[in-house]
Amino acid sequence: MDVAVGRRDTTAAATATALLYQCRSQTTGFAGTSRQPGVFDAFGLSTREREIARAATAGLTDHDIAAELYISVRTVNAHLRTIYRKLGISGRRELPVA
Repeated sequence: MDVAVGRRDTTAAATATALLYQCRSQTTGFAGTSRQPGVFDAFGLSTREREIARAATAGLTDHDIAAELYISVRTVNAHLRTIYRKLGISGRRELPVA
């Protein structure tokens, strides 16, 4: 996963994250007790950035996200720009499904 993150390959990072969780759940038997790690965790996104990224991948518009999180559309746009920079992508269509 570190290699995928280093190359900013969000698809590979998402796959690696899913495999890691699957392996951990099978070896520990406690899959339900911990939060499943997401692809956004690997790229150092803040909690708010992860919320916005997940909402964007769910198909919500900037206005919908702003209304849901009680923030302005400009704040959503600022977070999205930061998310794109951290993930090394250029737009919403490139966001990995989380």
